[in-house]
Amino acid sequence: MKYISKILIIFTLSIFIVGCNNDSDPRFDANLESGWVQFVTGSTLEVIAEPNTTLEVPVEINVPLNQSGLTINYNLVSISGTDPNTVFDNSGILDVPANTAGIAIVGGHPSIIFDLNQVSSITDTMVFDVVLTSSGNLDLGIEGSGRPIIHRISICPSIIKTGNYNGVPTAFGADFTPFTTVITATENPNEFLIDDAWGEFLVAELTGNPGYIGVFPYSGTIIINDDNSIDIVGSSFFTSGGTGNYDPCTNTFTYNLTQELFSNPFTTDVVLVAE
Repeated sequence: MKYISKILIIFTLSIFIVGCNNDSDPRFDANLESGWVQFVTGSTLEVIAEPNTTLEVPVEINVPLNQSGLTINYNLVSISGTDPNTVFDNSGILDVPANTAGIAIVGGHPSIIFDLNQVSSITDTMVFDVVLTSSGNLDLGIEGSGRPIIHRISICPSIIKTGNYNGVPTAFGADFTPFTTVITATENPNEFLIDDAWGEFLVAELTGNPGYIGVFPYSGTIIINDDNSIDIVGSSFFTSGGTGNYDPCTNTFTYNLTQELFSNPFTTDVVLVAE
């Protein structure tokens, strides 16, 4: 009787094992060169279009064997700013060579590479999507699994935009009349002249005397440091300078100005945005 029981147990286990082996795996089938591709992440943090640099977008390949090589196709879809198809010379193809070990990833993920030299002259932020379109016998991601096949990229200009900027000065906790000023480049890298850093109306409104409109402009030089912090050097007896930051992705200066025009040593905050 014990012998018959052992046979029944072995027979049951055999059925269970065979059944498990025949279940459809949502990731891989019997073909060891099948699987799926996806991006490692769904987006890239904002990057600056610095000359002599590249941007790499890694692609994750989930396949047991890569004995024949893989060809992954992708499109570039413009969202805003410069169309990537007009500046990048990418072919829209990522070739992943076969390897003798038969492993899809050796030493890291293969990447779609963008040469940022090709966008070093942009003056406004460009946003675009990299969209995986096909990968031979491999699937694209897995539906509903959060495995991205679209990767969004934002590239900010490395060139400081010159020309008209609109600003709002704030002093004593209150906003004053908005103004427009002009920023022009100098012969020195990352140094710019500003016609009026606090606007033509501030002094008149602080004193209550409209006769001072435009009389005391806060002119000077803006120096942009490597970390995008800024120093402002005034050009008049009362413009004692200021500090702040520049955001190349939005063409925005944010700074705090000191002054020696008034006996009260208050400071003025300004947000300045390119037109």
